[in-house]
Amino acid sequence: MSDPSTLSTTLDRNYDDYYYFPIITFWVEGTLFRVPGHHFIQQSEVFRDMFELPVSNNTLPDGSSDEQPLRLEGVRKVDFKELLRAMFPTLIRLQSTEIFTVSQWTSILRLSALWQMDYLKQSAIQALPRLNGSRWEWTALLDLSVERGLSEARKIAIPMLTPMLSCPFDMIAMARKYQVKSWLQTGLQALVQRQDLLSEAYEESLGWRTIVKLCRLREDALRRGHYGYYSRLTIEGEFQDELKELGD
Repeated sequence: MSDPSTLSTTLDRNYDDYYYFPIITFWVEGTLFRVPGHHFIQQSEVFRDMFELPVSNNTLPDGSSDEQPLRLEGVRKVDFKELLRAMFPTLIRLQSTEIFTVSQWTSILRLSALWQMDYLKQSAIQALPRLNGSRWEWTALLDLSVERGLSEARKIAIPMLTPMLSCPFDMIAMARKYQVKSWLQTGLQALVQRQDLLSEAYEESLGWRTIVKLCRLREDALRRGHYGYYSRLTIEGEFQDELKELGD
């Protein structure tokens, strides 16, 4: 019988192209994660280029051990865990009907866009419009679209948020923050048609230039006998300079 200690030296070593996984240790917000690295290498050009960088002799690459992890500075642990859940689904999850939430897909989208993981990025873009989310969740997605320049995420978040913005002052504030022309138009039109006086707090939030224009339109509407006179074209004429600066 062969000595087990010599077995590894006598057997031919053939490594499968796919099912022989390098193990990578990541450090994220003070927590170590030890996972197969093949998905990172295959799905992300960023990581593929990183691991192809040569290392000097007798030097272990980052990610090779708990003592020398690959440190992902600026990455949130909550986002990284959701990305791993999407990359390495367990057998239990595969057999269940579990669906990621809007917040979870936003975490996955954040890192897949950062690391150029196109498959996971497109999976998130396709899944998000089919989900129900809170205003906080859709606003977080809109924030991400601004942060990363993700036009696809912006196109998803805006129509999801629109019915949640019932207050015209809120809609105008959100329109200016996120550069949404349709929100500004709708909010301004609602204020022109509003018969109640504006409070001092609302006047301060809108700014004096906006208040002057609104008062001019409201006075004209009052002379005509009704506030429903003004169409979007009228609003666009009075606020054309600001509206031109906003996106769709």
